Amino acid sequence: MTMIQRIFFSKEVRDWLDLPEDVTILIFMKLETIELLQNAQMEVINRSSGQLVEFCYHGWVTDELLLYVAFRSTSLKYLRLEACIKLSKAGLIVAARKLPLLEELELCWYCYSGKVIEEVGRYCQKLKYFRLSNKFHLNDKNNCNDDAIAIAQSMPQLRRLNLFANSLTNDGLQAILDGCPHLEFLDLQQCSGIHLEGEFLKKCVDRFKVLRF
Repeated sequence: MTMIQRIFFSKEVRDWLDLPEDVTILIFMKLETIELLQNAQMEVINRSSGQLVEFCYHGWVTDELLLYVAFRSTSLKYLRLEACIKLSKAGLIVAARKLPLLEELELCWYCYSGKVIEEVGRYCQKLKYFRLSNKFHLNDKNNCNDDAIAIAQSMPQLRRLNLFANSLTNDGLQAILDGCPHLEFLDLQQCSGIHLEGEFLKKCVDRFKVLRF
C-alpha cells in the first residue's frame, strides 16, 4: 500500500494541516493528473465527432466522463469499464439511456445490484455480449440469483455471456436459459453455486456451442 493509500484508508482521522509538506504536494499532483487526463479524454471524444464506437477504461472514470462519452457518442457499440470505483450506479444507468446501439458491455470488478443490471439491459436492447465480473461479490442466499434474473428479463438478444465469480445457482442459470434463447457462449468460471450434473448438464451441453464452468 502506497503512502497516499495509507492516508486515505487509515482508520485514524488526520488533519490535512498535520501532513508533511511533500506528502501534501504529492496528493495534489495526483489529483491534478487525474483531472488533466480526464480533460484530455474529453478532447479526444470531441474530435471523434460522434463517431466513437469503442470505449474502454480502467480506474478513474467518473460519472462526468462516462456521461460525456454517452451524450456525444450515441453510436457507441462496445463499452468496457474495469474497477472504476468513482462511477456511481446512477451514472451508469443514465449513460445506458443514451447508448441504444450498444452491443457489447463489460463491467469488471463490480458488485452492481440486479436492479441496476436490469435497467441497463432495458435501455440497451441490442446487447449481444455481456460480461459481469464480481470478484468481490458476497454470497447472499436471499439474492444470489438477482443478477441472473435481471439478465434473463432484460437481455433477450444475448449471444455471449460471461459471469465471473457470480453467486448464481442452478435456478438462476435456468432463468438465463429461458430468458436468453439466442445464447451460444456461456462462461461461468468461479461460479461455485452452479452444480451441473445429470440431465441438467446434458441440457446445457446440448444448448451451448461453448460452455465453461
